[in-house]
Amino acid sequence: MAPWAAIMPYVKNRLSLDDIFYAQLLLSFGIGAVIGMPIAGILCKRFGVKNVIILALVLLFLTVLTISSSTIGYVPAIVAVTLWGFFIGLLEVANNIYGTYFEDLTKQHLLSGFQAYATIGCIFSAIIYPVLLPMGLSPFSVSVMITIPCLLLIVYCHRHLINTHGQRTDKTKEDMSKKIDNPDTSVLNYKDNFTKFHIVMAGIACLLMFLCEGMVYDWSGVYLNVKCNVSLELAAIGYAIFQCAVAFMRLIGDRLVTKIGGTKLLCTGSLIACVILQFIAFHHDAVVVISCFAIAGLALGNVVPVIISTVAKNCGKNKSAAISTVGTIGYSGVLVGPALLGLLADRFGLEMIFSFVGALTIVMCALCWYILRQHSKRSVIL
Repeated sequence: MAPWAAIMPYVKNRLSLDDIFYAQLLLSFGIGAVIGMPIAGILCKRFGVKNVIILALVLLFLTVLTISSSTIGYVPAIVAVTLWGFFIGLLEVANNIYGTYFEDLTKQHLLSGFQAYATIGCIFSAIIYPVLLPMGLSPFSVSVMITIPCLLLIVYCHRHLINTHGQRTDKTKEDMSKKIDNPDTSVLNYKDNFTKFHIVMAGIACLLMFLCEGMVYDWSGVYLNVKCNVSLELAAIGYAIFQCAVAFMRLIGDRLVTKIGGTKLLCTGSLIACVILQFIAFHHDAVVVISCFAIAGLALGNVVPVIISTVAKNCGKNKSAAISTVGTIGYSGVLVGPALLGLLADRFGLEMIFSFVGALTIVMCALCWYILRQHSKRSVIL
């Protein structure tokens, strides 16, 4: 996903797109992702997570190469960007289903650590493009340099992947090794604790987190440049710092969840994020604002992995469908976020978007508390 920010400005310039046509191109990515996520649950249940991950990864890299090509036209670009989002949607859901499968086997919270390495991969890719592109290499050449080793890594890793179909298990790893490729779920023990309402509420909590992350992605550079007098060349540092903080927090997130519990971690983090985002809205010192982005990343880093992990533990036989639903609702924040925040910024100023999203973290806090407390109550009853 990370090459997006580096490649798309080149596509805009190469095709001489005005803001309207470029906005359509950006919207296509989100539409593709939102289409891909519910389909991912169906595909994982039918063909297995391993097959979906391999297919999505290979086609994803081919799509990145296509959009990086210097000969691509506008209509093919729309198709390629939509497919890019579509395969990202497939991969996001399949990876989360796969990660929660190992949580079932080990009886541990692992999803924060899994997502941490995904974030680190995004940071690595986000660094490689800005480093190599100024050296005179084309976006296509840089994409090839990333794609070849990644495809080789896929070839090496695919034999080690387990083709779970999204089933849950309360068996030991040894017991499950005999059932690993059998999609028949009759032998498994499920905890069907969450209703559709709980799953939708979990999706909305993730939506608010994605909205916050999208705000930092889309507007932190503009805010630092316009309000804090940071040069354009350095304006992206706010998002980079935010992502590094998210990655760090997810690396230690599994231990924190085990030690203090998901409810305390998420609710405390949400409240801290509320204060920090309000602080950003009223301060224009670059060092202070960048530091606040780091604190916000630490505060919010574990919201999505903990929520998805909780849903997976409580959705019974419908893990694939539940995770894809949460992902679809959550990712829709990427669709509505830029437009909504853009309208707020245009009418009330850049400060308002940080203040507004900060207020929404209170809602996210309440939803996290409700979902996680519901899980705790039902666990006690069981």
